[in-house]
Amino acid sequence: MRELIPVFAIVKLFWTAPETLRAAFDPAPRV
Repeated sequence: MRELIPVFAIVKLFWTAPETLRAAFDPAPRV
């Protein structure tokens, strides 16, 4: 299972990046 750790890290990065960008550019960030 250890070989899947980088895969999950990359998926998590791409999964959270849009939310992070949206929060950064949103004038009223959601909590």
